[in-house]
Amino acid sequence: MLAAFQSGDPDAAYRAAVSLIEAFQEQTHELARLRFTLNFGSPICENCDGLKAGPGVLATCYQTKQCNFNNIKDNANPRHLRVLNTLLDGK
Repeated sequence: MLAAFQSGDPDAAYRAAVSLIEAFQEQTHELARLRFTLNFGSPICENCDGLKAGPGVLATCYQTKQCNFNNIKDNANPRHLRVLNTLLDGK
């Protein structure tokens, strides 16, 4: 992408940027699927409130088969936030 910009080829630079974005998105989804496979049913997430689908839940990892740490309810309680922080910190 940088080479295309430096050579003054905007079409090639655009294609390279789109390819980079797509690769990043694919990697992000793959990592989320792997986190779900490793974490689901483990002691780390067995008490996660996000697993209980309901009003205010963006999406649960069980529904999407991905662990994106974005299943926070509008009214997340401190215990739920501690579980998510543990997952994010890898502890």
